[in-house]
Amino acid sequence: MTNIYEANKTMTILGYQYPQNIIGVESVAREDFSNLIKAHAENKTSNIYELAMDSFMLGYLYGKRVERHKGNLAEVKPLGIGEHIHENKR
Repeated sequence: MTNIYEANKTMTILGYQYPQNIIGVESVAREDFSNLIKAHAENKTSNIYELAMDSFMLGYLYGKRVERHKGNLAEVKPLGIGEHIHENKR
């Protein structure tokens, strides 16, 4: 396989997405994603599954938060601001 985005239907859909539109240079999403990557780098995460699940959950949380703000991403604040953060139970 030469193109990962041709591997299956899920990857094809992902291939049509443009993360730079969401994770812009100076966006809240960029800050939170950078924090996620930095935390995994500092903790020397060697398990790609753990990084992938955290990335997925970050996206899921953003989806829920945008839904609560009726689709207005501009109203979404960085994670942890004005929200209760639960302890990591893993």
